[in-house]
Amino acid sequence: MLRFRIEPVTQLEEVRHLLADFGLPFTDIIPDVLLHFFGHRADSELVGIIGLELCGSAALLRSLAVMPQQRNNFLGKSLVDFA
Repeated sequence: MLRFRIEPVTQLEEVRHLLADFGLPFTDIIPDVLLHFFGHRADSELVGIIGLELCGSAALLRSLAVMPQQRNNFLGKSLVDFA
């Protein structure tokens, strides 16, 4: 399995744009929520993202998206494992 560099995503518009591309909800994402989004980049482009929504001592998987050209290489699994 490939290893991916997963890091915090800090650009609000970048997160909203990627989620919108996949028809996922994004209008409620504000800078405080952004603290719980992580992603992987290929050539500086965000190609995979996962977001968590904290609920007390638990977390809800809020969003998971992987660009089509990055699918079938375990990026989605790596993001879930990271979360």
